[in-house]
Amino acid sequence: MIAAAYLGMRVLGISCVTNMAAGILPRPLDHAEVIRAGKEAGPRFVGLLRAILARLESEPGAG
Repeated sequence: MIAAAYLGMRVLGISCVTNMAAGILPRPLDHAEVIRAGKEAGPRFVGLLRAILARLESEPGAG
């Protein structure tokens, strides 16, 4: 992204946080929790990406 921005390209970063960092909660990290959170966030995440792509496609000069 740094190189793309340097070259004048528009960039966008999106992330989905699926669990607290190590040491934040009083219990060990749990991979099943990460998978579950990812599945729960999936439909909203896809909706967000579709909305962003639709908006980008409708901008002048897109294509």
